[in-house]
Amino acid sequence: MKPHFRACLALVLVSFLDLSFLQVKTFAAPVPVLETIFPIGGRAGEQVIVTVSGSHLTGLKTLECSARGVRCELVESNRFQLSIPPNTPPGFYDIWAVSDVGVSSPRTFHVGLRQEGVEVESDDPKMAPQKVPLNIVINGRIDKPSDSDRFQFEAKQNDRVIINCLAERIDSRLRPVLELFDPKGRRIAVNRGYYGTDPLIDFRVPYDGSFILEIQDLIGNGGLEHQYRLEIDTGPRVEFTIPNVVQRGTTSKVKLCGWNLDRGSKMNSDQSASFDVVDVEISADQAVDQWPLPARLSPAQAVVEGFSYLYPDSQTSVVIGLTDLPMTISPSFFQIGSRSIRSHRSQRSIEIR
Repeated sequence: MKPHFRACLALVLVSFLDLSFLQVKTFAAPVPVLETIFPIGGRAGEQVIVTVSGSHLTGLKTLECSARGVRCELVESNRFQLSIPPNTPPGFYDIWAVSDVGVSSPRTFHVGLRQEGVEVESDDPKMAPQKVPLNIVINGRIDKPSDSDRFQFEAKQNDRVIINCLAERIDSRLRPVLELFDPKGRRIAVNRGYYGTDPLIDFRVPYDGSFILEIQDLIGNGGLEHQYRLEIDTGPRVEFTIPNVVQRGTTSKVKLCGWNLDRGSKMNSDQSASFDVVDVEISADQAVDQWPLPARLSPAQAVVEGFSYLYPDSQTSVVIGLTDLPMTISPSFFQIGSRSIRSHRSQRSIEIR
């Protein structure tokens, strides 16, 4: 028998054999996915009941949060009560769902210091705007396409109201647009992106009155994952520090730049973009490593060492980095012009330069 004929015959015989015993069957375990939490934040020192949704959350047991001391109690199948310690620094933390099949990937949970409220949903577009006080955080959601939420607040002349919408920063699918209207219905301010795609309006109140704030999705989307936290605040708010890094374990002086900072001077900038500036002293006891940092960090920033600084009566903290080297700042910084100042505004406070 010729060699090539024997090879062909062997191939035919093998094709008739049952080779199923060589097959290795593998089964991947379902991965729990935490898709939504609502509300997606709470106030330090208070309890908040949250509702969660996702996939493969069979036997959902509890929620775990990276903020220290947060306790979780099961209310019902997908609702939990979170107790947030009063000394929790405001900012962004991770939260996970724990079920019978494992631990989910994290979602962002935001902790604040102001009064918390919830948007009242209505299907009637002619319904009057929901009245809210100043210095509040509103938890809301654009439930359906082409929906919008409207809020009405009273403000006094010369107030500086900072309206800050958190969406992208809390893992929401919402692409929010903020519009502000005067009592006659005229639009006086609009913003659709300040922190990435999250908008902010710096509103200097021209006269006593009632103002209406509207929030909607940029392209008219909506759904359970289109949630937001809306801050309407007249309190102090630090946007960044100069320098944004101090020497570890030593006393340092830094400039806080932001809005509504008491006894502040104005930065060399145009009126619409000016910041208050306050000089403060960071003590050696404050300049120590803190973990977790209450901030959203990119993978490259995961190794950043720093601490959160909270200005008195402020709603938000700012992260200041740490280094083992002495820090200096050019005395000519405040004479560099408004264009450079606005670029400084957009820097993340945890960058090390």
